Amino acid sequence: MDQIIVVAYLVCIFALGIWGGKGVKNLTQFSVAGRSYGTFIIFATLSASFIGGGFSMGNAEKVFLFGIVNIFALWGFSLKEILVASFIAPRMGKYPDAISVGDIMRKNYGTTGMVVSGIMAFAVCAGILGA
Repeated sequence: MDQIIVVAYLVCIFALGIWGGKGVKNLTQFSVAGRSYGTFIIFATLSASFIGGGFSMGNAEKVFLFGIVNIFALWGFSLKEILVASFIAPRMGKYPDAISVGDIMRKNYGTTGMVVSGIMAFAVCAGILGA
């Protein structure tokens, strides 16, 4: 029975993806959804990208070990996400052809800037994965 539920779920998700992707004609539409994201969606996406089991379980442990004061430190993360969604994301209109940070860095700093930002992003992601 469990396998039937999992397979049914996967089939539904696949069908939803096919239905939702019918209007997508190129990589830019797929990557940035026609630049139609609002502040809340950007905030939710960034938060979902960073908050996972390790984040929540690790923070619960820190609160247990160090006390309730650790919660105030965690608010900084949420504040950062709100600030990015409110102040940085709306300015992305200056880069209509960019679909990644590397594209923005290339426009401002050339290919070297794009490569350096790619290496740094890889290092950050590897560190997060390792943690």
